Amino acid sequence: MFQAYGRLLRPGWRTLDVIEHTEETVHRVIRRQDSAAQPPFLKAVRSAPDEVRLTYNSARRLCALADDFGSEVHISQEELGTYVGAARESVNRQLQEWRRAGIIDLARGRISLLDIERLNAAASGE
Repeated sequence: MFQAYGRLLRPGWRTLDVIEHTEETVHRVIRRQDSAAQPPFLKAVRSAPDEVRLTYNSARRLCALADDFGSEVHISQEELGTYVGAARESVNRQLQEWRRAGIIDLARGRISLLDIERLNAAASGE
């Protein structure tokens, strides 16, 4: 990433600064340059000088699973975390948000997709 997009990064940024600003710098440029590109949506919040809380939006990967397996995906949150490259806790936070919004329903080892259009909208950042 640094080789390909280093020109978008400020010279004084340290590692946590890069993580904190990836969405607003690198991913925004990628989407502008290629409308078909779908980098993950990241929400980064600097919670302390030495800590960034990162939420990875995994809707795109969940939509891909739905394409393969239908509206009921049998997968644990741990397995989904491995699939999307995020910690189970981050996956759980995002899934709970979508559950409260009525986009999905959750049961042990199962995710039911109730509103695939809204999930697809989340996957494309709408």
